[in-house]
Amino acid sequence: GRFRRDGFGAAAAFTAVIAEAAGRPAGYAVYYPGYDTDSASRGVYLSDLFVAAEMRRLGVGAALMAAVAERCRRDGGRWMFWSVLRRNKAGRRFYRTIAPELGDVRICAAFGTAFDKLADRAGLDVEVDDLEGVGLDEVAPRLHDVAHER
Repeated sequence: GRFRRDGFGAAAAFTAVIAEAAGRPAGYAVYYPGYDTDSASRGVYLSDLFVAAEMRRLGVGAALMAAVAERCRRDGGRWMFWSVLRRNKAGRRFYRTIAPELGDVRICAAFGTAFDKLADRAGLDVEVDDLEGVGLDEVAPRLHDVAHER
């Protein structure tokens, strides 16, 4: 299916780390690379962390988080982001043992119809292919000019 296609192959969209206990899966972490333009640094976004109910509070989640951070650092990364639902009190308590919640960040997301509307706007003003091979110093003024032409 899509999970296998997207995670395992030439164009993998994510990486997974699996924890085992007594030869059985105990949990997993799914992550993908990111880049922060403010700090000009690489990092990873933790997309999903799951620990089987009977394995919780035994260090499996912390071990998975540490494994992802170590792989990130090995690949030149300096940060790791994740999100947790506000109502997931147990998850938030766990994550706060690793790092503080950021109070000044809001996560925005486009799903379904909102995503389709956004994607449908592509190409209205600037063709992405038109920018291939163009230096960064040339791209910013072009995009700035397009934004002001409306």
